[in-house]
Amino acid sequence: MIDTNHGHDAIEAIRLGRAAARYDIAWFEEPVLPEHLGAYAEVRRGQPIPVAGGETWHTRHAHPQAIRAGAIDILQPDVTGCGGLTEMRKIAACAETEGIRVVAHVWGPGVHLDASRQMLALLPPVPRRHAPNDPLPDLDRTGNPFLAEIVKTPVRLEAGRVAIPPAPVSGSRSTAMRCPPGPRATWAKPSSWQKYPGGPGAKPPAGRP
Repeated sequence: MIDTNHGHDAIEAIRLGRAAARYDIAWFEEPVLPEHLGAYAEVRRGQPIPVAGGETWHTRHAHPQAIRAGAIDILQPDVTGCGGLTEMRKIAACAETEGIRVVAHVWGPGVHLDASRQMLALLPPVPRRHAPNDPLPDLDRTGNPFLAEIVKTPVRLEAGRVAIPPAPVSGSRSTAMRCPPGPRATWAKPSSWQKYPGGPGAKPPAGRP
């Protein structure tokens, strides 16, 4: 996937999408500003990579606007930004009604990841199809105290899957989620607070803040 964090205008995003299409990329995430649904639709028409977005859209009212505008191929609501567990289930129901694929956005500290794992365990495959895809979590594997040390039990990746922890939530359809295959079998996105290598609990080098 390509994630440009709405860093382009439509002209630049179309040029990038056309140049990158030969690499068989799964989706083009947030190519333009999230408020510019017309530009999203223009990018979707102008290049072949599926367009994804939704982490900065809020509630069941904003996400259907993007669907109606023909702006996206893949909807990415974030449980901590869209309005919580109940609101995200309603957003997923809107997407299922229109046949739009949902790949939940999951990127943040450990509490965010725990809430997202519970949400992904509850969501049905959207849209429904003969061979449903397992839900995909973003999983930061760099040393980061906000990810690992803020929770009692840090997330562990085993055989490309992460377990759903016990919680007072009913209706879970799965006990694990699949991470995409690859050298590390994770999604890895750079961010400003990933300063120090060394894995969970790593300490900053001497002389560094």
